[in-house]
Amino acid sequence: MKLTTGNLFDNRYLLQQQLGVGGFSEVWKVQDTDVGNLVVALKVFAPGNGLDSQGLEIFSKEYSLVFNLNHPNLLRPSYFGKCDGSPYLVMPYCKSGSALNKIGEMSENELAVFMQQAASALAYLHRQEPPIIHQDIKPDNFLIGNEDNYLLADFGISSQIRRTLTKSMGDKVSSGTMAYMPPEKWGKKKITLPAGDIFALGATMYELLSGELPFGNMGGLAVHNGADIPDLPDGFSAGINDMVSACMAPNPNDRPTAGQLESIAANYLKTGQWQAMPSAENEAAHKPEPIPFRKGQETQEMPIDKIPQPPIPEDNDNTVSATDDGKPSIPSQRRKRPWLIWLIILAVLAVLGIVIGIIVANSGPSAEEIAAKEKLKADSIDAVAATVDSLKAVATADSIAAAINNTGKVGSETQTSSTTSGTGFVFDYPTVYVAGDTFTMGCTSEQGSDCYDDEKPSHSVTVGSFNIGKYEVTQAQWKSVMGSNPSSFKGCDNCPVESVSWNDVQEFIKKLNSLTGKKYRLPKEAEWEFAARGGNKSRGYQYSGSDNLGSVAWYSDNSGSKTHPVGQKSPNELGIYDMSGNVLEWCADWFKGYPGSSGVSDQTNSFRVLRGGGWDDGARYCRVSYRGSYGPGFRSYDDDGFRLVLSP
Repeated sequence: MKLTTGNLFDNRYLLQQQLGVGGFSEVWKVQDTDVGNLVVALKVFAPGNGLDSQGLEIFSKEYSLVFNLNHPNLLRPSYFGKCDGSPYLVMPYCKSGSALNKIGEMSENELAVFMQQAASALAYLHRQEPPIIHQDIKPDNFLIGNEDNYLLADFGISSQIRRTLTKSMGDKVSSGTMAYMPPEKWGKKKITLPAGDIFALGATMYELLSGELPFGNMGGLAVHNGADIPDLPDGFSAGINDMVSACMAPNPNDRPTAGQLESIAANYLKTGQWQAMPSAENEAAHKPEPIPFRKGQETQEMPIDKIPQPPIPEDNDNTVSATDDGKPSIPSQRRKRPWLIWLIILAVLAVLGIVIGIIVANSGPSAEEIAAKEKLKADSIDAVAATVDSLKAVATADSIAAAINNTGKVGSETQTSSTTSGTGFVFDYPTVYVAGDTFTMGCTSEQGSDCYDDEKPSHSVTVGSFNIGKYEVTQAQWKSVMGSNPSSFKGCDNCPVESVSWNDVQEFIKKLNSLTGKKYRLPKEAEWEFAARGGNKSRGYQYSGSDNLGSVAWYSDNSGSKTHPVGQKSPNELGIYDMSGNVLEWCADWFKGYPGSSGVSDQTNSFRVLRGGGWDDGARYCRVSYRGSYGPGFRSYDDDGFRLVLSP
């Protein structure tokens, strides 16, 4: 639905004036025709696009939190509704506008009033259990109430909601306004902290006092790249300059907390003096961003540091351990038995020693003695041979057990790709051989009514044979090549690596191929779907390996809001794991419509393909035909990973 002045929204709200447009919403001044034409503000999310039923459900659950919040400096919505797939909020209309109208006009005393109220609202949000992080602090989001007080708006938009909007609206959605975004949101490791709100508040206060943005439109990116924190223009006291600068400190732990800022502002309004900034680090106030619970759990958010994590294995610890669902975890390689080799060598040496001793000690024997000694020697050799055979049998049994442990059956099509380069670098990455064939790609009958337009029409595709990773690339494998770990869910080496862009993956592949001398690459989209469907062994499942998603995938209903070690769920028909759920997987292709499609834009040079659904996705996104896409430089919040194809 396109919002236009004079139209009646949801058969109730008469659109009078557009007040603002953001990346994922529009705000309007409207008349509520059901309540005597009362003037209120209407915020509509995803206008024109709308959300699917799962997205609307997520919005409803997340915003149930907002209505329980109560603070005098929060602009609380009075109603949550849905219209044509677009969720919306009804809020009080603030005729005086926002702090945007006061940029460059505030005195130190006026700023202290603003700071006390803004910090009080943030302290209240950050004190929630778990903390609520605003992520978009800026002058526009501080509205001026009827009593000239400041009201913080747009709180409660969690990362889960942002992900939902991103899937609906593509690159229009960001996790904040760039000019106020903190430096920790840039670089390979993006983290969301309460301290990020403090950085944005510091940039906001700098702008309210000076009339200029401290870093132009670059925001924290400039700080991330080494820019100095600018001083306020002449005319402001050293105390307020130090306070604003401290809020924008490059290290999040060097920034004051919202509670400290509230206290500093209150003290200034009482004494007229700015307190010295606290020097202690505020580590406890800067925890990672909370991760929302999913269906079946109470609607709240859990900080990453409160999520139980698998223990970090010690170096060279390859023992098999039990996982959460009772299945053995997958070690990097099976524990070997070097004692077998030494036992064989010692046995052979013992025989030689016996023989030599007999010969030396008994030179010049009789014929009878020679015959007896020869028999003794033969018996000894036979005994050792029997021992060696027994040891070989044990080794053979170990090999068979290892094959069963790794493939589920002897003689499977799994190829163990343990690549050792001339420099001694080892990359253990088992692949599965997929015989080429022709298949029907896209919205086939078993997908039912869940298909999106970009999955249509179904069409015939022929792919050649290829070897694809049995598992998603893990954090340990990424670290072995790149030397660092960009993942949000650390402490789990066998979990899939995530928070990597398509471009990051290309750097990984380039370095991996250089180290191993092999030719790894991302799968083509058609190869990925053919393998996910089970190749020429396909049984026509909706998900990869089953019509029962929970048996083959970690997704929103069973993941516990985190990734899991690869290979814990059941494999598909080819013995490949996690092609539905856990993390979405980058493919090599640019995103574009299928042959004969209509209404699907060609995103060549703009968006790369993602497949498979992730730990935070509903069932619809985990189907074998579902297609996702992001820009090649986009790093997910924590749900984008990949698997590799090994070319001959």
